Amino acid sequence: MTIVRDILDLIKVRILFSALLTTVLGYFLAVDSASFDVLFLFWLCLGLGFIFSSAAAINHVMEVGTDALMDRTQNRPLVKKRISLLSFWIGVLVLLLFGTAILYIKFNLMVLVLSLFILIFYDVVYTPLKKITVLNTWIGAFPGAMPVLCGWFSVRDDLDFLIIVIFSIYYWWQLPHFFAIAWMNKESYLNAGLKMMSVDDKGGHKTAFHLCLSTFIFLVFLTLPFFFNYVGYIYFIPLMGLSILFCYYIFLFCIHKTVLASKKILFCSILYPPLILLFIVLDSLV
Repeated sequence: MTIVRDILDLIKVRILFSALLTTVLGYFLAVDSASFDVLFLFWLCLGLGFIFSSAAAINHVMEVGTDALMDRTQNRPLVKKRISLLSFWIGVLVLLLFGTAILYIKFNLMVLVLSLFILIFYDVVYTPLKKITVLNTWIGAFPGAMPVLCGWFSVRDDLDFLIIVIFSIYYWWQLPHFFAIAWMNKESYLNAGLKMMSVDDKGGHKTAFHLCLSTFIFLVFLTLPFFFNYVGYIYFIPLMGLSILFCYYIFLFCIHKTVLASKKILFCSILYPPLILLFIVLDSLV
């Protein structure tokens, strides 16, 4: 079972799951109920899943030296050499070829271009920037929010206000999420030479400020689908309840600047992607 765990680690299965959830949401918003096609959605998620998995795996090989210096990543399969580089690159190539083939054959060119752009931006732009500038968090959030566009453009060839808002929701959601992670792991990031805001933020004041600012902008975008009548109270009430809890944990962090408070922020933030999808779907059924 070790090899299975290593493969799931290499493809960053939790991040992959979140990316595919946003893809499903993009598709759901783009297609009318009469045209909803489960098989179409399956092939879309499969093709994108292969591409995103290869992007995550490439990130592992690019950061193997950095991972060896951090407690939370020093047991990764490439660091411990449990998987050979030959096997690794064969696997990446297979994932990339199958994903590209599926998206090219079954979908429009925009979906394939977007998926490859996400891979390139994530591995070639964002990953090196982590050792260059603290702006890497803001820059890396762009490819992180783009899977929803893949779902949208699988059936649409235009942009409208709703999908721009949904993209913005996922962009701004990532910032407090990753600020919390950065505070939890600030010592590891310092040891690895990564340029994270938390590393030089001894008192936590910069982290607290950016947590508050990014959360405020995130919550503004989160409410827009309701105020522009795209969704109703089934979406609005539970997500506002979650947001009150989210803001409370951020308030605790601003007061105490503790790792425990950042863990609570992280836990709460993880709930947003599946719940946003769930409540938009439920709202549409009423």
